[in-house]
Amino acid sequence: MNVKMRVSNKARLLAGCALLAMVAFGSNANASVVRIHFGGAAGSGYADLTVGPAGADDVTDPSHPPMAISDATGTFSGAAITGVQALNHATPPPGEVLPGSYSLFSIPGYGDHDGVSYDNLFYPVGSPLICLIDGTPVYPFSGGFLDLMGVMFTLDNGNFVDLWSFGVTDPDFFGPGWPGGLTYGIKVIQPTDDGYEVLPFPPFATASVPEPNFFWLFGAAVLGFFAWRRSTELRKRTTRAG
Repeated sequence: MNVKMRVSNKARLLAGCALLAMVAFGSNANASVVRIHFGGAAGSGYADLTVGPAGADDVTDPSHPPMAISDATGTFSGAAITGVQALNHATPPPGEVLPGSYSLFSIPGYGDHDGVSYDNLFYPVGSPLICLIDGTPVYPFSGGFLDLMGVMFTLDNGNFVDLWSFGVTDPDFFGPGWPGGLTYGIKVIQPTDDGYEVLPFPPFATASVPEPNFFWLFGAAVLGFFAWRRSTELRKRTTRAG
């Protein structure tokens, strides 16, 4: 299903800024790593994400282009993060528009997808609405540096950790007294004798990107974009004047 949308000047600006940020990341090996911190009832830790260009089919909203997370190192509750789970490009549920990297950690009978979904995408300008059916979102919130599918980490103890963003939620959405705001989620998956299970912790979590180099690069990309636009406009004026 194709979802058509108008792209505003603001959307083009954000997409251009994100693209410049991608170029900045790709041009410097050290700059391609983004550190994140995260934690919740299921555990806590940090991860250094290796990010690079994502596929064109991962863009569900041109104003929120993603980057692909290809690797990760760090720790989670005493275990070492050894990488990210490989993508398997699963078939989306009928009618849903999802990023091309949508993948599924299969656990028959668990959740709406018979498993835990992930896409290993990172969003420098915040995640968009995904899971669209005829342009209508199945889930109404977005935002954060991950989307609703999130990233799947592998651990050296044999477990897996899924980290995702619930987006900027409304007050009381998850029940009376829920404060609202940007919320992340964590699931821990462990092997069993006959497959895998999700440990029964509340999923709610916090996550952040404290690495200043990332924000410096993104800020530099934004300034570079404005400088490029200004130089382009000056050249056009000079050409018209001549």
